Amino acid sequence: MNKISLLVPTRNRPTILNRLFESIVNNSANLNNIEVILYIDEDDPSHQDIKSNDSRLTVKKLIRPRANMGVCNSECLKHSTGDIIILLNDDAVIQTPKWDTELLKTLEKFSDQIFLAYPNDLFKKARLATFPILSRKACALLKDPFPHTYKGSFIDTHLIDIFQRLKRQG
Repeated sequence: MNKISLLVPTRNRPTILNRLFESIVNNSANLNNIEVILYIDEDDPSHQDIKSNDSRLTVKKLIRPRANMGVCNSECLKHSTGDIIILLNDDAVIQTPKWDTELLKTLEKFSDQIFLAYPNDLFKKARLATFPILSRKACALLKDPFPHTYKGSFIDTHLIDIFQRLKRQG
């Protein structure tokens, strides 16, 4: 089974982040194949209050200088071990039971492992790749999937633009 890495920048929101952990624990089929990589600003004292209540969920904390989203996500990617990479916000809540199993079934369609997938975020829906999902192979081919120039937004727009261009190219 493929391991899934959730990349989650966070700042001073341990209660909200712990809610995310709870939703992961409650809705995942196999917690042993999921890891959460957190980027936490070094001046954020709340990192001590961040923890999963389930030891099966691996949580890695990167305590680093405050940085923009491109840097945060790139650093998380470097420390991840998953075959599947998901960009996630700390205020997300996973509501789909066995989402990880469903995701892996969907991704089996891509024999070359080159894809951009994304969930229905109940806001942008299919219009935008909110919470982009990529393979590690796709990230490697892109070389810089989360450019440091992106301060806070538009990484999702950047990625969907790339994959729409690839789709048009066949």
